[in-house]
Parts: sequence; C-alpha cells; structure tokens
Amino acid sequence: FRIFNELKKSSPLAPRCFCNRRVVLTECEYNQKRRICFVCPNFYVDGAKPKCSWFLWAEELAFNRPKYPRHSPLLIDE
Repeated sequence: FRIFNELKKSSPLAPRCFCNRRVVLTECEYNQKRRICFVCPNFYVDGAKPKCSWFLWAEELAFNRPKYPRHSPLLIDE
C-alpha cells in the first residue's frame, strides 16, 4: 500500500526528570527480556552532575490527552 499523508507528525512531549531535563526513550534488559523505558539523560553517565535516578517503564508512563487528534489538519504549518 504506499499510502502516506502530508500532515505534520507529532508525538507527546516526554516528561521532565528530577533534574528538570526531558527524559529519553531507551531499551533496557530485564529478566533476560528487552523492554522499553524512559530515563534521565544522565542516568547511565558515570560522574554526571547532577546524577539523576529518574526511571519508568514505558507502559507505566501516562501522557496528557491531546487537545485534538494527532493527525489533525490543525497541525499543518500554514
């Protein structure tokens, strides 16, 4: 099917961690399985200041409800 649309693509903003940075999406290994999680950008950096321990599995993160559908014509740049 080579179908596509011209509408602007957008995703919800990631939440902020304890050190007030946007968390990043990453892949972790847990019980010998790969899982997707959100972490602070400084989570895996040795010697990072500030060292932040913010961590959440992707399926546990709640996003705010958008004001309009994600593929709405209202998102088109004029």
